[in-house]
Amino acid sequence: MASPAWLWIREPGAARWDAAERGLAQAGFVLGEVELDPTSDRGSLGRIESALGALVARPGVDARNLGVIGLGLGGTLALLAGCTSRRVRAVASIQPVLVFKDLSAARPFQPIELLLNLDVPMLALVDESDSRTPPEHVALFRRQCELGAKNVELERASVGRLDESLPRLVAFAADTLQ
Repeated sequence: MASPAWLWIREPGAARWDAAERGLAQAGFVLGEVELDPTSDRGSLGRIESALGALVARPGVDARNLGVIGLGLGGTLALLAGCTSRRVRAVASIQPVLVFKDLSAARPFQPIELLLNLDVPMLALVDESDSRTPPEHVALFRRQCELGAKNVELERASVGRLDESLPRLVAFAADTLQ
């Protein structure tokens, strides 16, 4: 029988959340990973789509049950992938950047705006004391989710104590990808 899978989206050189990887693997999920392109969100989305294709080509992976997960900018790209990829069935976004200070050719859209395209369940773990997710951005994100009737669970998670959120992450993974 094929297993559901999660694709980790990583920032180059960023720390790993080893406990979460072990927790998901122990829960029976196949794990893959991709490094985002720090110079281009579009380039990162292309890498993510290619990595999802490689993941479903692996023996024993259920192509109908794929999730994306990321931390920091990887969490932001997980949100964007959930809004743009037809393969993604769930998103776990940990400490994402919800609103970029400046847009550019490399970063052409605000994550909060693409949220309108999100049609899959999402778990967002945010720490409002973190400069990447200030309270006003979290409030805007919450409002957009409510207005768009999005299936998003928004929970507080301290940057320094992410392991406390591990049971919630594994439960979300199990509930959404079966």
